[in-house]
Amino acid sequence: MAPVCDLDPGAPHGKTVLGLRVVAWYDRAVDEWRVFDDACPHRLAPLSEGRIDDKGRLQCVYHGWCFDGRGSCQFIPQAPALGPPVHKNSKACVASYPSVVQNNILWFYPRADEEHQDILQRKRPPFIPEIDDPSFVTVYGVRDLPYGYDVLVENLMDPAHVPYAHKGLMGKLRKKEDPGRVEFDVEGGGPVKMKIAEADIAGFLSEQDNSGYFRYVAPCTFYGSPLPKEEKGQV
Repeated sequence: MAPVCDLDPGAPHGKTVLGLRVVAWYDRAVDEWRVFDDACPHRLAPLSEGRIDDKGRLQCVYHGWCFDGRGSCQFIPQAPALGPPVHKNSKACVASYPSVVQNNILWFYPRADEEHQDILQRKRPPFIPEIDDPSFVTVYGVRDLPYGYDVLVENLMDPAHVPYAHKGLMGKLRKKEDPGRVEFDVEGGGPVKMKIAEADIAGFLSEQDNSGYFRYVAPCTFYGSPLPKEEKGQV
């Protein structure tokens, strides 16, 4: 969803992730971040345009409906106090996704049905130990790009495009060793030496000739390091 440092616990935050319009908000009752559908079940107003009320609930900006951390409606201002408890109707609930903070990043699982409510006890998000290691400096960057994560990951794993797609941005690249070659271009493209040390359906590990490595963990986690994996404590 987002690095926690980018989120204000005093306000809801809307975002589109994997085609889902979701809202993240901080539930003071349990000191946890929540991720909901970004649509009030009443008139589909975006809950990200709402606020956190004085009781710590997510309040819709349109008619003031209030929701707790489970997505249950707790208060409908227009409903008579002595009337039927319409706020308890299942149609007054908003979909709540399993969510967790790990590596100071808010993650959520994009299924809100009952069978997936305990998914984070069975399957955790990718864990990157260096982010929690105080000897490393962590810089978070978030960009909205008009294509899928699979295209981006494939791009990151493609060093051959760098001297051309990023011409002039990466400094002077040394010419690649290629016995028998008589033509070199000014961009410095050429064969890239790499060794595939591991490869299976879960991803691969590629050791580089400069002692660094690339590791891909399906479906969307990519590590790149100038150090051998033994020095970084990777398994």
